[in-house]
Amino acid sequence: MRPCLKCGASAPDAAVVCPACGALLPTAIGQTPPGHPGPSPAPAPLPKPAGPAAFRGTMLGMGFDPPEAPLPAAPAPAPDPAAAPAAPAAFKGTMIGMAPPVPPQALPTESGVAAPTPARPLGLHGTMIGIAAPDAFVPPGQGTPAAAPSPSTGSEPPMGPMGPMKRTMMGIARPGIAPIHPGVEKPRSNPPEPAPAFDWPVPAPPPAALDAPPAESVAGVPRPFRIPALAAVSIVGAAALFTAAIVALLLYRSRGTIAAQVAADAEGRETLALTCAGCPDGSKVRLSGREAKFAGTHASLSLAQPLRVGDNNVTVELERRPGRPEPVELNVPVDFRVRADTASLAQAPPRVTVRVEAAPHSGVVVDGKPLALSPGPAGAAVGAAELDVSRQLSGMSPVLTTLEREIPYVVTPPDGSPTSGQVKVRVGVTPLVVQAPGSSIVIETATFVLAGHTAKDASVSVEGRPITVDGSGAFAQMMSVSALGETTVTVRADAKDQAPRLVPVKVRRVQSLGAEAAAIRTRAASAYAAIEKASDAERGLAVALDGTVVESRAEAFTTVLLLDVKNGCTSPPCLTRVAVGEKLSLKEGSNVSVFGAVTGNVSGPRAGSRIPAIAADFVLKGRP
Repeated sequence: MRPCLKCGASAPDAAVVCPACGALLPTAIGQTPPGHPGPSPAPAPLPKPAGPAAFRGTMLGMGFDPPEAPLPAAPAPAPDPAAAPAAPAAFKGTMIGMAPPVPPQALPTESGVAAPTPARPLGLHGTMIGIAAPDAFVPPGQGTPAAAPSPSTGSEPPMGPMGPMKRTMMGIARPGIAPIHPGVEKPRSNPPEPAPAFDWPVPAPPPAALDAPPAESVAGVPRPFRIPALAAVSIVGAAALFTAAIVALLLYRSRGTIAAQVAADAEGRETLALTCAGCPDGSKVRLSGREAKFAGTHASLSLAQPLRVGDNNVTVELERRPGRPEPVELNVPVDFRVRADTASLAQAPPRVTVRVEAAPHSGVVVDGKPLALSPGPAGAAVGAAELDVSRQLSGMSPVLTTLEREIPYVVTPPDGSPTSGQVKVRVGVTPLVVQAPGSSIVIETATFVLAGHTAKDASVSVEGRPITVDGSGAFAQMMSVSALGETTVTVRADAKDQAPRLVPVKVRRVQSLGAEAAAIRTRAASAYAAIEKASDAERGLAVALDGTVVESRAEAFTTVLLLDVKNGCTSPPCLTRVAVGEKLSLKEGSNVSVFGAVTGNVSGPRAGSRIPAIAADFVLKGRP
């Protein structure tokens, strides 16, 4: 008993095939079955074909052995139809992994002569492009297998070294399949089943190298998508730039931008108004040695010099964190500039100058009046408007006051819309009081005394001629009047960085004070009832009062009287305070006549009482 190599079943020694599975037993090849006359003599060995017999690796993974030298010529024996054809040359391992064909096997027949079975390919295993294995190789001199005509063209397919080739999907011909002995009828009596093909183990393909170059494209195979190196570099670079731009934008937004524009401070000096949303409180900014701190995202940085009209590139030093300054470039446009110049206050009369710088051919209106521009430096047009402020600076004041003025303007660029605004003037005014002769005086002599006081560091002048001022600010000067008539002189006090104070003094020289008194009585109020209330309506009212001196006090170059008015007094005493701009010696109870004007009312001798105040131009002793 012999075991079957396929299923393991036991079979008799004389059996050719396995009774269980029908597989050919091992001894069937090359043995003579019982009752058979014996095996046929083995055919003479065939010479090696001159053509290539084995494939080698090529671009498609197939190759042939180089032809060897032909064997010595010998008469070839007649082919035995029953003899099995020589096995084709074995295929060598190639890149596409083609399996060699199965050699023909001899099978028993009814006549007892083993006939070769057609060669069967052993079955193709997974290869890279799946080329079918060729049929059995036909030795030279034994003819070629019959080729079946092409079903499409009706012509025979082309013959290759391995037999007829047919087209496949990949465009590579595979060998055709044809009978080994054409024209010879095969026995039909119960031929044994052919032996099954042996499954050859297929080795796993080696892992692809990471840096292996791309495979060459094969006709009919879609070429893999590849990006050119330059395009890849461009894409990567663009992505990097885009990422950097996003990061920079985020950082820029988080840090915030700085906006700047030119402004003016309370003193009229130009400053750089800065706004930075990303600057924390306490951040410092510096320019030309000047420094400012941010508070509530705002900072005001004073400018050492004003910027020019047009675009100005300014680089400031910004310090968000201590010890880490960074330069920041700013573009500060200046379309026009309107500013007040107080230097002209020193002129006579004192003036405020509004200076304008704008683009050429701009229209400018200052304080309601058009202003003509002329060519200026750096391509700008300039103009100046002077405003007289004498009235705002006139009048006595013992303390420092402030001149405040808002001057409207309108600037129309040549190719833009008009811009309106106001230029503000704010400056201190020097104190000045003229005690003698007061605001007005009537004299019949050629001289009078001018006296008063001002700030200790101020200067005083009369009609442009300076007079002496002591260290306390007091002054006294004898003045002369050369002719009869009325004249007004201006007393002026000046101090550094302040507007001047002006006090006009009206001086009238007459031939006789008695005659002047008689003339004033005809047009002045003489009854006490007319001035008793001394409201603003009576301020400046001319009066001619007769009365008795209740009290007299002389101070330097002035005299103050408390007068009990007799004319028109319904409930005595009818008291009035009189200030005289000269030094008088009057006793209590003396009768006097006072000529002057109402200046208001003051506190009386009784608590809570108010009495009228009079500024006397002159005083006559005795009753008229």
